[in-house]
Amino acid sequence: MRMGKDAFEITVNVVKMFVLFVGMVSVVPFLVWVERRGSAFIQNRLGPNRVGPMGLMQLAADAVKFFFKEEFLPAKGVKFMYYGAPVAALIPGALAFASIPLSIPIALSPFEFFGRTLGPYTFLVQGYDLGIGIVFVLGISSLGTYSILMAGWGSGNKFALLGALRASAQAISYELALSLSLVGILMIFGSFHFTDIVRSQIGTPLTYSILGHSMSLPLPAWGVFYQPLGALIFFAATFAEANRLPFDLAEAEAELVAGFHTEYGGLKMNLFF
Repeated sequence: MRMGKDAFEITVNVVKMFVLFVGMVSVVPFLVWVERRGSAFIQNRLGPNRVGPMGLMQLAADAVKFFFKEEFLPAKGVKFMYYGAPVAALIPGALAFASIPLSIPIALSPFEFFGRTLGPYTFLVQGYDLGIGIVFVLGISSLGTYSILMAGWGSGNKFALLGALRASAQAISYELALSLSLVGILMIFGSFHFTDIVRSQIGTPLTYSILGHSMSLPLPAWGVFYQPLGALIFFAATFAEANRLPFDLAEAEAELVAGFHTEYGGLKMNLFF
């Protein structure tokens, strides 16, 4: 049986989703390594340096350790919420990541595929394209707040509940700043579509209009140069959304042990990050 165009598109989409999944799973441990090495450098420490070159294999060692962690349900935990919270945390992040294009359009000339001539064919390394890129990412990522509340309530732990309330309040508060910091970019480039925004920044000089006079600067037309204040607000808001220093009120070790994921360990804890 010969495979047609539909079968080819299904194959391409399956491969794309596999690449996106592997990329998402791989980039998180690498960013953890960057954070640990960076914080160690700032604090005049060594950081992870025992396993592999520059401690890179520490990530694999941690993964093995997490995989063999004991599975348990807290005595006062709510089973559905306790086990559902990590999954509810993973889904919004995965959907948001899959909607971001990771390549320029890739064009294929006509080619033979299982005895049939197909093409030309153009595709992006992108899970799906809804046409409202930034709005969708902001909307779907905000759903992560529910997973935090589920974790705090389902753990049956007072520290976890207090941490969840802090984390959700902080996420809701800074979500507004995060969204408003992007309004200027959307107005400048006139599109919600990720591909259109990226294409608008290619090969054009930075141009300002002051009192009706246009002025070009020897800088690329990147959004960070058009909206430096918005970029600064966006950068700060992302730290707050991720509960990183100095916005770690939800995970304050001196007060709340580890925050909303106090009762989580192993792979379940990893799904939150």
